[in-house]
Amino acid sequence: MRILHLCLDYPPRRTRYGSGTVNDDLLAALWRAGHEVVVLTPGRADRPNGMPPGSGPQLVEVPTGLTARHLLPQDRPGEMFATPGDVEAWNTAAVGWLAMGWPLGGSRVDVVHNDGWTTQPVADAIGAWFGCPVVTTAHVVDRHYSALSGRRARPDDAEFQAAEERCFRTSDIVVVPSTTARDLAAHYFPCYADELRVVPHGLDWHAIDRFTGDPATATDASTVTVHYLGRISSERGWRPFIDAFVAAAKVDHRLRLRVVGDGARLADAMSLYQHPAISFLGALPRPQVVDELRRGDIFCNPALVETFGVAELEAMGLGLCVVSNSGFGKHTHVNHLATGVTVPIAQRAAGLLALDEAAWSSRLVELAADSALRDLLGAAARSVARSEYHVDRMAADMIAVFREAISRRIPEHARTRTEDVLT
Repeated sequence: MRILHLCLDYPPRRTRYGSGTVNDDLLAALWRAGHEVVVLTPGRADRPNGMPPGSGPQLVEVPTGLTARHLLPQDRPGEMFATPGDVEAWNTAAVGWLAMGWPLGGSRVDVVHNDGWTTQPVADAIGAWFGCPVVTTAHVVDRHYSALSGRRARPDDAEFQAAEERCFRTSDIVVVPSTTARDLAAHYFPCYADELRVVPHGLDWHAIDRFTGDPATATDASTVTVHYLGRISSERGWRPFIDAFVAAAKVDHRLRLRVVGDGARLADAMSLYQHPAISFLGALPRPQVVDELRRGDIFCNPALVETFGVAELEAMGLGLCVVSNSGFGKHTHVNHLATGVTVPIAQRAAGLLALDEAAWSSRLVELAADSALRDLLGAAARSVARSEYHVDRMAADMIAVFREAISRRIPEHARTRTEDVLT
């Protein structure tokens, strides 16, 4: 099968975790299984030119000039994009570039796999060009968080929601990573419920095991190390979580928190929480992330909205004791007191979401005092994560979805005139 995958970021990544990890591992697994994989992605000045023949998926890069102009605006240095308008500008420019000098030539594509709403217009154009189906992976996070967080309305909220809905409206099949994502999609996009397929993410545990840390870096047996991994952004529940940690650290002075990740609020977090038990490490390369987690005792996932916790799964697979929020719109892999600990998300007035700080503080204090329980939960979590969430299983499930889309007599995009899409 020839698969054309569209995404806004492809290796080498400065930081590679979360959905980026899943994408990279999946494409490599599809290639190892004998499928031809072509990746269309924005050009990157820091990426080596091309890839050695036969080494993995083939790269087709939109020129770096288009990327820099539309996805790296000069007034927002360091950001990939900030608004749907930025993304739409890149999609329009990319479609125009493809139309003028189609780099795929007369080659055959059996299915387009589109990684979310950000590249949907380009996916639609390629689907029309080849008369092949488009399968999109979606998460449905932004709309749900906007509805239940109490966040102030933003000028571009309507654009975000329209772009998100386009995934459902124009894709032949939409893949979601969990039953939580399916339930959210069915709630917000009921007209498209029949087009949904659940394919759980998976990780390449063999690759993760090859990451070896610095043997000179020893853990301090007199402390209990807690990790937070992810964006420093409001939907991740970072601020009430750190408040909960500070309260727990007043009870058990051995607790140490190491925050891995960046985001719009990182500078605020570093300014607000200048605490001797808290370290902000910023964004780290993937091997260092894995090494950090290996040396930890407790992994915390305080996200209020999430349809598949990749970092949570990775921590489980490394044998950590995981504490995770749970509730509608927040998927967790943890089975309470079997493979970790869950804390129900609280609800404020009008049904708005909130992290239960008192419950989080109590859980941290309890787990810090019980190393035997941490070890027991971590061992069970490792077994479940590695047996049920392997990338090869995900790749097989995705191929089944691709074949279902291909088998339909008239793919949706075959009904669209290519000229209309490319102009």
